[in-house]
Amino acid sequence: MKTQHIYFLITFLGLAFSPASQATFKPNECQTVELKWGGWLPVATVSLYAPTCSGLADIKGDEPMALRFVFHRKISGSYFEKQANQSFINNLNGSPLEDAARLKSMAQNFNSHYVTMQPKDEYLIARTENNHLRLWKNKDLLVESTETDLSAHYFNIWLGEQPAIPKLKKLLQEALRVN
Repeated sequence: MKTQHIYFLITFLGLAFSPASQATFKPNECQTVELKWGGWLPVATVSLYAPTCSGLADIKGDEPMALRFVFHRKISGSYFEKQANQSFINNLNGSPLEDAARLKSMAQNFNSHYVTMQPKDEYLIARTENNHLRLWKNKDLLVESTETDLSAHYFNIWLGEQPAIPKLKKLLQEALRVN
């Protein structure tokens, strides 16, 4: 069973990246953490993939990377969208006003594709080597953005100064320090 899961994941991640980038980007599973509500109720298993796994600072910006969420319970798409929009805006500090408004609009458009997730459903959010941003639900591509500015800022939703889920960022940071 584990072999089938690994094969599916490699295929799934391979689909997330363009054919040209597959030759050079070998996604490493940097860390997998369990996200729990209230410290005890499992919500999702979250995995971080990147070319190198030396720390969060090294995988921000324009490096290819992916976050994979496997849900253990139903999560509303509108809740995910609202949290992503708010965190994206909160992490735009330092951007000129015109850029911030443009980025906010692009993020809202991208985030509008989040849908309600059931237990065992998966989101894969990937930034490719050509800086495209892709969102998959299970094996279905929901949206792709070719806007490099959006791609460069998008993972700040989870890894930025004001993440949507501070506990997730903390768990990933702690786990990366250990390895």
